[in-house]
Amino acid sequence: MEFIITESAEEQLKKLNIAPLCLRIDIQPVGTCSAVVDIDLTLDERQHDDVIFEKNGLTILANSFARDYLGSKVKLDHVAAFRLTTPNETLAYGLSVKRK
Repeated sequence: MEFIITESAEEQLKKLNIAPLCLRIDIQPVGTCSAVVDIDLTLDERQHDDVIFEKNGLTILANSFARDYLGSKVKLDHVAAFRLTTPNETLAYGLSVKRK
């Protein structure tokens, strides 16, 4: 999986001063159907089954469900708010970073 963090997203994350916590792309199925999901950006600690992406001191986490849902290439960008995209679609926009 290729994970891209744009300069604007990286800049916004560094302003949040999140260390030592990591940013988790938290994707959970809604109800009994996995076709509808809830996507959040949350501050969290590493878990044993996480996929980990690191860039310039930032650590991004995703669990196996999120990894499978996101596909082979995903980008985190920031324009007024965070957005998560793939080459084919926008998965979520208007995201903010939440604390668990």
